[in-house]
Amino acid sequence: MVKLKATRRGVILIEPYKQLRFGLTFLIINLVFSILVFGVFGYYLWDIYESLSIYFQLDKSESFITLAKIGKPAIIGLVLIICFIATTLFISARYTHQIYGPMVSILRFLDDLLEGKKPSPIQLRSSDQLQDLANKLNQLTQKPIEKFEGGGEHSKKQILEGINDLIEGKDFKKLKLPANDQYAEVAGKLEQLAQKIQQ
Repeated sequence: MVKLKATRRGVILIEPYKQLRFGLTFLIINLVFSILVFGVFGYYLWDIYESLSIYFQLDKSESFITLAKIGKPAIIGLVLIICFIATTLFISARYTHQIYGPMVSILRFLDDLLEGKKPSPIQLRSSDQLQDLANKLNQLTQKPIEKFEGGGEHSKKQILEGINDLIEGKDFKKLKLPANDQYAEVAGKLEQLAQKIQQ
């Protein structure tokens, strides 16, 4: 199991590989459609310029002035496309930050749970995604620790399996119950019994 290190939420790229891959997908889509849009409109603007040059038989200076007039909307369009791509990348980075930030906290919470520790409550910012999931997980911290470890039925099952091993003459496997499990005392006595039988 990979231990997650504490992260600074001020950093936008919490999971750089995943966030950049997500951002690159948006970038490629934006670039493809931007090239298509700019190519189509650029082609028609150039076609208009050539038609005007031929129809009005413009000389070099008049052609240059006409080209400058037609080129201005093309430059504005290109600037708008660049702004659109930059804005999309910024929004995708911000959105993924609002997902991967909580995911790091949630995975750390689950790691503590699996290791038998009582996890600290997940604290998210109001702008973060996955609020409902974090709230449900936080409700788990209000339950007794046996619930985290699968106490009750799970503990009974381990004890019964241990008794069956003793009856069948198999090696007794150490029972892994939490210290405050309601069956911890029974498990301890059973282990003592197993030691005496198997001496």
